[in-house]
Amino acid sequence: MALRPDSKDMLARYAGPALVIVGEHDALTPLAKAKEIAGLISGAKLEVIPDAGHLANQEQPERVNAVLDAFLTSLQGPSA
Repeated sequence: MALRPDSKDMLARYAGPALVIVGEHDALTPLAKAKEIAGLISGAKLEVIPDAGHLANQEQPERVNAVLDAFLTSLQGPSA
């Protein structure tokens, strides 16, 4: 992954909903990098998963699922 091309320009052009999830103790993509990524995407939401590293979805699945559920629900708007 470290050898992949820089995608900052692509992120800055993205206009859809975005959720950036990072583990509190992620050493591969630390919080500072996650903040940078979220900052490149207009309106992106950043969520930090406590007590998790790079594999937050495996280390804290309930928390990650709750964050994803809340984000996806927010995209649906008010119920008809």
